[in-house]
Amino acid sequence: MKTKMLAASIALIMLSACGGGGAGGVDMVPTNPPQTPAPGPSAPGQPTSPSQPGAQPANPAPSTNALQARLDAAATARRTVSALSSTPRANVPVSGSSTFSGPALLKVSRGTASYSIVGDSRLNLDFGSRQMSGGITNLQGQRGNGTTFSAPGRITYDTGAIRAGQNVFTLDYDGNLSVGNDRIALNGTAVGGILGANGSAIQALDGTPGTDIVKNSIPSMTVQVNGQPAVGEMLILGQK
Repeated sequence: MKTKMLAASIALIMLSACGGGGAGGVDMVPTNPPQTPAPGPSAPGQPTSPSQPGAQPANPAPSTNALQARLDAAATARRTVSALSSTPRANVPVSGSSTFSGPALLKVSRGTASYSIVGDSRLNLDFGSRQMSGGITNLQGQRGNGTTFSAPGRITYDTGAIRAGQNVFTLDYDGNLSVGNDRIALNGTAVGGILGANGSAIQALDGTPGTDIVKNSIPSMTVQVNGQPAVGEMLILGQK
């Protein structure tokens, strides 16, 4: 029962980001009609076996307890961030830089294969140049069949920019992850908001058309599982 609850926990945390006007007060527009993913692999890939007897995988799968602990921390971060209002435009710094750290949640599905993933996000924001960098590492999750996994790889924040005189931003990203024998590739542009009286937190989201998290935003995510189109959504949280 507990393993089945992990993916549901990720879904609940992500769906809570859809309320209250989206990512930190960002103006949202209706998305395109939902799309049904094409049939995918008959079963999720399983972790590869160690090459030597008694050897341990380079990236061992987390226990359900360890994964749940990360999700509990993500839920706490989500509650903290969601309690903040958008930073007044006059209070958005125009110089200096800050690093926002927090959880990132990713859901990907294709046919019968599904993956619920949590990672550690680090977003470096230069208020003077209005540029951003960073990425998501330490990715772990659960398949639809309840097995847990570590996902070697990284999601990189390629470029990002705060809109001049605004408290919103865009964030380009791309990544390649390994989940057992399956390969997940994704890229897009997340839309985010700067939160707190003086810009103490951020929240950003993106997804493919038809996903719950972007029903009130513009979806731009492109996801592939083993080279085939898939459905995905992502939520990024960060605090100073």
